[in-house]
Amino acid sequence: MIRVGFDATAAAWQGAGIGRAARSLLLAMLRRREPDIEWVVFYLGQRIARGFEESLADHGVIPSLIPVSPRLGFFIWQRMRAPIPVELFTGRLDLLHSPDFVLPYSFARRRVLTIHDLTYLTHPHTAEPRLRERLDRAVRRSIEIADRVHCVSAHTAAAVGDLLGYDADRIDVIYNGLDEKLAKPPTQDELDRLDELQLPERFVLSVGTLQPRKNMLRTVRAVAQLRSRGHDVGLVHVGATGWISDQDLASIDRFGEGFLVRLGSIDDGLLRALYVRAQALAAVSEAEGFLLPIIEAMAHSVPVVTANASCMPEIAGGAALLVDPFDVEAIADALAEALEPGTDRDLRLGAGVARAREFDWDRAARETLASYRSALN
Repeated sequence: MIRVGFDATAAAWQGAGIGRAARSLLLAMLRRREPDIEWVVFYLGQRIARGFEESLADHGVIPSLIPVSPRLGFFIWQRMRAPIPVELFTGRLDLLHSPDFVLPYSFARRRVLTIHDLTYLTHPHTAEPRLRERLDRAVRRSIEIADRVHCVSAHTAAAVGDLLGYDADRIDVIYNGLDEKLAKPPTQDELDRLDELQLPERFVLSVGTLQPRKNMLRTVRAVAQLRSRGHDVGLVHVGATGWISDQDLASIDRFGEGFLVRLGSIDDGLLRALYVRAQALAAVSEAEGFLLPIIEAMAHSVPVVTANASCMPEIAGGAALLVDPFDVEAIADALAEALEPGTDRDLRLGAGVARAREFDWDRAARETLASYRSALN
């Protein structure tokens, strides 16, 4: 029996992005019920993540809570480099997988690390300086002791090889999957809840944490330009406010006055309803590792406008309109094209639905488990 440790800290506490991906991957692997694997799931926190623990209980897994905050854990393991092994809480591990950039101290025979992106290196202006410095040191140390590295796109894999010097033969490209819950049509109750928000009748949707690399100000300016051309559309943004200056946030609100609605973090049901009602998705980040909203929108037959940079053409697979993320007019032109009915639009929508179906968490689970066995052998 192989004892596999899975660091579920991000899965337990982060609702979107890496947390959603880690949670979906773990549950997909548990559903496979591999007879030779004993799962040892653990997470850091100062309280029990009840919803997360309940989702594991359906698979007979009771996670171990390491009673320190994720921030303190990072300080202990990455900054102090204290040799306090996770095995004090988990017992013996044959393999340890961290799906969130850094590895905790462990005696495990093999270690697997997931790197989602290296935007803090490729686009340093988009990351908070102190976090960028700490993350760079911690990721480099974790890479040095990882037996295999998983990357969520070929673009990220190339960056890990080029910028961190990691052996390409030990990198596995394992794409994220489409969250089945988000791909389902919204219920009538969810649509009614959306109606209560009294959003613009026609709107462009933007999904993601508000931070510099998400390129929100140019998105707002592009929609403003679109409106000046006679398109009666609003802009709805979904996502928490992350690292962003007060000045940039004020500029976003000022340029978006009268048509921008910022909803903050919302539940999956409301997000499903937004995808169904959206006229287009604007996902024109400066850089990403995967960008889940691309495939989420495609699954709901929403036209996607995304950047011609980093991983985004790879994930879109020819089913989106690609633009220079630094060119506001080009973004506005692409949104106008996305809104225009016709054969080209219909063909892109069909291609988008097919493209979204290619990203499957069960496939990601199979490939991850195969990588575990490769590392152990």
